[in-house]
Amino acid sequence: GCVGRIDGTNQPQPAAVTTIACTNDGIDGIALSQTNTSGKPLLFTNDNDGTILKIDQSTTPAQITTIVSGGTRGDFVTVGPDGCLYATQTSTVEKVTNADGSCSWVPTGVLPLVGLTPLQQPSVPAGTPTSFTATLIHVSNPANIAVTFTVTGANPQSKTVTTDATGMATLNYTGSHAGLDTVVATATGGGTSLTSNPGSILWQPPFTVLLPFVVRSSGN
Repeated sequence: GCVGRIDGTNQPQPAAVTTIACTNDGIDGIALSQTNTSGKPLLFTNDNDGTILKIDQSTTPAQITTIVSGGTRGDFVTVGPDGCLYATQTSTVEKVTNADGSCSWVPTGVLPLVGLTPLQQPSVPAGTPTSFTATLIHVSNPANIAVTFTVTGANPQSKTVTTDATGMATLNYTGSHAGLDTVVATATGGGTSLTSNPGSILWQPPFTVLLPFVVRSSGN
């Protein structure tokens, strides 16, 4: 099957049709994820044989990558507000993440949103610096907007960071205590109060360095 783009649907027909990519399998479902690079969304297809493909339009021709295989018949597929991909199979719904369990795709839509990445940071010892990034989406003037990061859990705190020209703001912090932290970003964009999906990090107890113990004889 092939994926195409139809231009000029608001103009007299026939509309212009451009083929983006073709696969060897029957395509049933398709989802889009916005990107900040080429301006062209990533495409995800859910195929008849249970394969989920990613189609990257930033290259010519578009690059096709298999991200899930070995499933059953696929139909619907969508990018959730948490940045994860959700796809139906014959009798199940699959959640597709990055290898580390995080989700970094951005759902399409017209409403203002704020997304937080990563969804889950790797577990690290307390005292190790870490960061979370909030991105404003569908906000006409995303620069210089105050984003408040609220951390709850083992290391509660709150910090406000101003977005850059692309609408991104990054929280850099270090957890002093072992335990789980949950991070949420809030902002006001497009006249709307926005709350992100939660991110999390598990802090492990800090490493302990054991020094050698030496017993010396008095010589008597």
